[in-house]
Amino acid sequence: ASGNSNSIGMHFFFFLYSVVGSSYALQQSRFTNRVVKVAAVLEDFDPRLSPHEYDETTKNTAKKVGVIVVDHGSKVEKANRRLEDICEMYAKDKGRDWIIRPAHMEIASPSISEAFDDCVAQGCDLVVCHPFFLGIGRHPTQDVPRLFAEASAKHPQVQTIVTEPLGHDIPLILNVVDNTVRSSIDQALTSVSQEPPPFEETFFGSIQAAMNEAMVSQEQLQQEKQLDLSSPQHQQSQYTNE
Repeated sequence: ASGNSNSIGMHFFFFLYSVVGSSYALQQSRFTNRVVKVAAVLEDFDPRLSPHEYDETTKNTAKKVGVIVVDHGSKVEKANRRLEDICEMYAKDKGRDWIIRPAHMEIASPSISEAFDDCVAQGCDLVVCHPFFLGIGRHPTQDVPRLFAEASAKHPQVQTIVTEPLGHDIPLILNVVDNTVRSSIDQALTSVSQEPPPFEETFFGSIQAAMNEAMVSQEQLQQEKQLDLSSPQHQQSQYTNE
Protein backbone atom coordinates (compact mmCIF):
# COMPACT_ATOMS: atom_id res chain seq x y z
CA ALA A 1 0.00 0.00 0.00
CA SER A 2 2.85 2.29 0.86
CA GLY A 3 4.49 1.68 -2.53
CA ASN A 4 1.26 2.40 -4.38
CA SER A 5 0.82 5.60 -2.38
CA ASN A 6 4.33 6.78 -3.25
CA SER A 7 3.76 5.97 -6.92
CA ILE A 8 0.53 7.93 -6.99
CA GLY A 9 2.23 10.84 -5.28
CA MET A 10 5.05 10.92 -7.81
CA HIS A 11 2.63 10.81 -10.73
CA PHE A 12 0.63 13.67 -9.23
CA PHE A 13 3.82 15.71 -8.74
CA PHE A 14 4.88 15.26 -12.35
CA PHE A 15 1.34 16.14 -13.46
CA LEU A 16 1.41 19.42 -11.53
CA TYR A 17 4.89 20.20 -12.81
CA SER A 18 3.82 19.69 -16.39
CA VAL A 19 0.69 21.82 -15.94
CA VAL A 20 2.57 24.67 -14.25
CA GLY A 21 5.37 24.48 -16.78
CA SER A 22 2.97 24.58 -19.70
CA SER A 23 1.08 27.51 -18.19
CA TYR A 24 4.33 29.43 -17.62
CA ALA A 25 5.49 28.75 -21.16
CA LEU A 26 2.14 29.90 -22.51
CA GLN A 27 2.24 33.13 -20.49
CA GLN A 28 5.81 33.79 -21.55
CA SER A 29 4.87 33.26 -25.17
CA ARG A 30 1.92 35.64 -24.87
CA PHE A 31 4.10 38.26 -23.17
CA THR A 32 6.72 37.96 -25.90
CA ASN A 33 4.05 38.37 -28.57
CA ARG A 34 2.71 41.49 -26.83
CA VAL A 35 6.19 43.00 -26.59
CA VAL A 36 6.72 42.39 -30.29
CA LYS A 37 3.36 44.00 -31.12
CA VAL A 38 4.05 47.04 -28.92
CA ALA A 39 7.50 47.45 -30.45
CA ALA A 40 5.99 47.34 -33.92
CA VAL A 41 3.50 50.08 -32.98
CA LEU A 42 6.12 52.29 -31.34
CA GLU A 43 8.39 51.95 -34.33
CA ASP A 44 5.89 53.84 -36.49
CA PHE A 45 4.52 56.12 -33.76
CA ASP A 46 5.19 59.83 -34.14
CA PRO A 47 4.87 61.63 -30.75
CA ARG A 48 4.85 65.03 -32.47
CA LEU A 49 1.32 64.50 -33.73
CA SER A 50 -1.83 65.07 -31.74
CA PRO A 51 -3.72 61.84 -30.92
CA HIS A 52 -6.76 63.41 -32.58
CA GLU A 53 -4.86 63.67 -35.85
CA TYR A 54 -3.10 60.30 -35.63
CA ASP A 55 -5.44 58.47 -37.99
CA GLU A 56 -4.92 55.58 -40.37
CA THR A 57 -3.05 57.76 -42.86
CA THR A 58 -0.37 58.72 -40.32
CA LYS A 59 0.07 55.53 -38.29
CA ASN A 60 2.65 53.99 -40.59
CA THR A 61 4.61 57.08 -41.60
CA ALA A 62 6.46 59.55 -39.37
CA LYS A 63 5.70 63.14 -40.35
CA LYS A 64 7.88 66.21 -40.42
CA VAL A 65 5.58 68.89 -39.07
CA GLY A 66 5.31 72.50 -40.14
CA VAL A 67 3.17 74.98 -38.23
CA ILE A 68 1.95 78.25 -39.77
CA VAL A 69 0.74 80.85 -37.26
CA VAL A 70 -1.56 83.25 -39.12
CA ASP A 71 -2.66 86.71 -37.99
CA HIS A 72 -4.52 89.42 -39.91
CA GLY A 73 -1.54 91.45 -41.07
CA SER A 74 -0.99 95.15 -40.51
CA LYS A 75 0.44 98.27 -42.14
CA VAL A 76 2.34 98.80 -38.89
CA GLU A 77 5.62 96.95 -39.23
CA LYS A 78 5.99 96.63 -35.47
CA ALA A 79 2.78 94.60 -35.29
CA ASN A 80 3.96 92.22 -38.01
CA ARG A 81 7.36 91.85 -36.39
CA ARG A 82 5.69 90.86 -33.12
CA LEU A 83 4.20 87.76 -34.77
CA GLU A 84 7.67 86.84 -36.02
CA ASP A 85 9.01 87.14 -32.46
CA ILE A 86 6.19 84.94 -31.15
CA CYS A 87 6.96 82.27 -33.74
CA GLU A 88 10.65 82.36 -32.86
CA MET A 89 9.86 81.88 -29.17
CA TYR A 90 7.38 79.11 -30.03
CA ALA A 91 9.98 77.27 -32.09
CA LYS A 92 12.56 77.63 -29.32
CA ASP A 93 10.39 76.73 -26.32
CA LYS A 94 7.53 74.55 -27.60
CA GLY A 95 8.10 73.61 -31.21
CA ARG A 96 10.43 70.63 -30.66
CA ASP A 97 11.83 69.93 -34.15
CA TRP A 98 8.84 71.44 -35.93
CA ILE A 99 9.16 74.12 -38.58
CA ILE A 100 7.36 77.23 -37.24
CA ARG A 101 6.51 80.00 -39.68
CA PRO A 102 4.54 83.28 -39.33
CA ALA A 103 2.05 84.35 -41.99
CA HIS A 104 -0.40 87.20 -42.54
CA MET A 105 -3.85 86.81 -44.00
CA GLU A 106 -3.48 90.02 -45.96
CA ILE A 107 -1.60 93.34 -46.28
CA ALA A 108 1.83 92.09 -45.18
CA SER A 109 4.30 89.40 -46.18
CA PRO A 110 4.85 86.48 -45.79
CA SER A 111 1.45 85.36 -46.98
CA ILE A 112 -0.11 82.00 -46.11
CA SER A 113 0.92 80.67 -49.52
CA GLU A 114 4.53 81.83 -49.05
CA ALA A 115 4.73 80.27 -45.59
CA PHE A 116 3.25 77.00 -46.90
CA ASP A 117 5.79 76.86 -49.73
CA ASP A 118 8.56 77.47 -47.20
CA CYS A 119 7.39 74.59 -45.01
CA VAL A 120 7.34 72.25 -48.01
CA ALA A 121 10.81 73.43 -49.01
CA GLN A 122 11.98 72.47 -45.50
CA GLY A 123 10.71 68.92 -46.09
CA CYS A 124 7.42 69.09 -44.19
CA ASP A 125 4.81 66.52 -45.19
CA LEU A 126 2.30 67.67 -42.56
CA VAL A 127 1.47 71.39 -42.34
CA VAL A 128 -0.73 72.76 -39.56
CA CYS A 129 -2.43 76.16 -39.83
CA HIS A 130 -3.23 77.99 -36.58
CA PRO A 131 -5.43 81.13 -36.92
CA PHE A 132 -3.92 83.54 -34.39
CA PHE A 133 -7.21 85.38 -33.80
CA LEU A 134 -9.05 86.10 -30.54
CA GLY A 135 -12.40 86.24 -32.29
CA ILE A 136 -14.15 83.40 -34.09
CA GLY A 137 -15.58 85.48 -36.91
CA ARG A 138 -15.26 85.25 -40.68
CA HIS A 139 -11.50 85.75 -40.93
CA PRO A 140 -10.36 82.81 -38.76
CA THR A 141 -13.22 80.47 -39.65
CA GLN A 142 -13.59 81.16 -43.39
CA ASP A 143 -10.93 83.39 -44.96
CA VAL A 144 -7.85 81.81 -43.39
CA PRO A 145 -8.98 78.19 -44.07
CA ARG A 146 -9.81 79.15 -47.66
CA LEU A 147 -6.40 80.74 -48.29
CA PHE A 148 -4.72 77.78 -46.61
CA ALA A 149 -6.61 75.36 -48.85
CA GLU A 150 -5.56 77.33 -51.93
CA ALA A 151 -1.94 77.20 -50.79
CA SER A 152 -2.09 73.47 -50.11
CA ALA A 153 -3.61 72.76 -53.53
CA LYS A 154 -0.13 73.27 -55.02
CA HIS A 155 1.21 70.47 -52.82
CA PRO A 156 -1.34 67.62 -52.86
CA GLN A 157 1.17 65.21 -51.34
CA VAL A 158 1.24 67.21 -48.08
CA GLN A 159 -1.26 66.47 -45.31
CA THR A 160 -2.92 69.57 -43.82
CA ILE A 161 -4.68 70.48 -40.58
CA VAL A 162 -6.48 73.70 -39.61
CA THR A 163 -6.80 74.24 -35.85
CA GLU A 164 -9.42 76.20 -33.98
CA PRO A 165 -8.69 79.94 -33.57
CA LEU A 166 -6.79 81.07 -30.51
CA GLY A 167 -9.97 82.61 -29.07
CA HIS A 168 -11.65 79.21 -29.08
CA ASP A 169 -9.94 78.34 -25.78
CA ILE A 170 -12.12 80.40 -23.42
CA PRO A 171 -10.42 79.34 -20.14
CA LEU A 172 -7.02 80.26 -21.54
CA ILE A 173 -8.26 83.65 -22.73
CA LEU A 174 -9.90 84.34 -19.37
CA ASN A 175 -6.61 83.63 -17.60
CA VAL A 176 -4.75 86.03 -19.90
CA VAL A 177 -7.39 88.76 -19.44
CA ASP A 178 -7.42 88.30 -15.67
CA ASN A 179 -3.61 88.40 -15.40
CA THR A 180 -3.46 91.56 -17.52
CA VAL A 181 -6.19 93.32 -15.52
CA ARG A 182 -4.64 92.38 -12.17
CA SER A 183 -1.21 93.52 -13.29
CA SER A 184 -2.60 96.89 -14.42
CA ILE A 185 -4.44 97.36 -11.11
CA ASP A 186 -1.31 96.52 -9.11
CA GLN A 187 0.75 99.02 -11.09
CA ALA A 188 -1.88 101.75 -10.68
CA LEU A 189 -2.20 101.22 -6.92
CA THR A 190 1.58 101.12 -6.52
CA SER A 191 2.02 104.44 -8.34
CA VAL A 192 -0.76 106.10 -6.26
CA SER A 193 0.72 104.92 -2.97
CA GLN A 194 4.13 106.40 -3.74
CA GLU A 195 4.94 109.84 -2.26
CA PRO A 196 5.06 112.66 -4.83
CA PRO A 197 8.54 113.95 -5.64
CA PRO A 198 9.71 117.27 -4.14
CA PHE A 199 8.48 120.37 -5.98
CA GLU A 200 12.04 121.25 -6.98
CA GLU A 201 12.28 117.97 -8.95
CA THR A 202 9.06 118.49 -10.90
CA PHE A 203 8.69 120.25 -14.25
CA PHE A 204 7.20 123.38 -12.72
CA GLY A 205 9.81 123.31 -10.00
CA SER A 206 12.58 123.48 -12.62
CA ILE A 207 10.83 126.46 -14.26
CA GLN A 208 10.57 128.24 -10.90
CA ALA A 209 14.26 127.59 -10.23
CA ALA A 210 15.20 129.09 -13.59
CA MET A 211 13.06 132.20 -12.90
CA ASN A 212 14.63 132.62 -9.47
CA GLU A 213 18.08 132.37 -10.99
CA ALA A 214 17.18 134.98 -13.60
CA MET A 215 15.85 137.35 -10.93
CA VAL A 216 19.03 136.96 -8.87
CA SER A 217 21.13 137.74 -11.93
CA GLN A 218 19.06 140.83 -12.63
CA GLU A 219 19.45 142.08 -9.06
CA GLN A 220 23.18 141.53 -9.20
CA LEU A 221 23.34 143.50 -12.44
CA GLN A 222 21.44 146.41 -10.86
CA GLN A 223 23.74 146.41 -7.83
CA GLU A 224 26.83 146.39 -10.01
CA LYS A 225 25.42 149.28 -12.02
CA GLN A 226 24.76 151.34 -8.89
CA LEU A 227 28.26 150.66 -7.59
CA ASP A 228 29.68 151.72 -10.90
CA LEU A 229 27.73 155.03 -10.80
CA SER A 230 28.93 155.83 -7.30
CA SER A 231 32.60 155.08 -8.00
CA PRO A 232 35.16 158.02 -8.01
CA GLN A 233 36.11 157.27 -11.56
CA HIS A 234 32.52 157.73 -12.71
CA GLN A 235 32.13 161.00 -10.74
CA GLN A 236 35.47 162.37 -12.17
CA SER A 237 34.37 161.48 -15.65
CA GLN A 238 31.05 163.26 -15.13
CA TYR A 239 32.82 166.45 -13.74
CA THR A 240 35.18 166.53 -16.69
CA ASN A 241 32.34 166.36 -19.17
CA GLU A 242 30.64 169.27 -17.48
